[in-house]
Amino acid sequence: MPSTIVVREGQTLTIENTDPFSHKLYSSEVEGFTPLQTAPGNSRSVKFPKAGVFSIRDASHAFVRGTVHVLPDVSAHAEVSSSGRFRFADVPNGSYTLKVFFRDRLVASQPVQVDGPREANLGTVDAPAAKLSSTGN
Repeated sequence: MPSTIVVREGQTLTIENTDPFSHKLYSSEVEGFTPLQTAPGNSRSVKFPKAGVFSIRDASHAFVRGTVHVLPDVSAHAEVSSSGRFRFADVPNGSYTLKVFFRDRLVASQPVQVDGPREANLGTVDAPAAKLSSTGN
């Protein structure tokens, strides 16, 4: 399970178990998201009806944890590659705010203007190291 997931408010998230063992994912903060054994190759879906930050745990494996950031408006999302790069496809022209999340934290935010069907280089997006550590505030 990814440590950080971003979804739009009201969206249903489907979590597929790609591990060779079962999981019992749950969140005490999301109504109806109770521990339910999910065998390898199976999936379960949960709806996030309101904005907020929600912790996900596994009743079978304490080391499995994640955070879901539910936002009222999500235009696009991407995962950062091991080289630190990311890409959004098919974003309409307009003004946006790029937000970078790591676990339960918003670690960076910057305005972005999209003008035309071209690739834009945003340069470096600064995320303070303290916000990326498990002990950072």
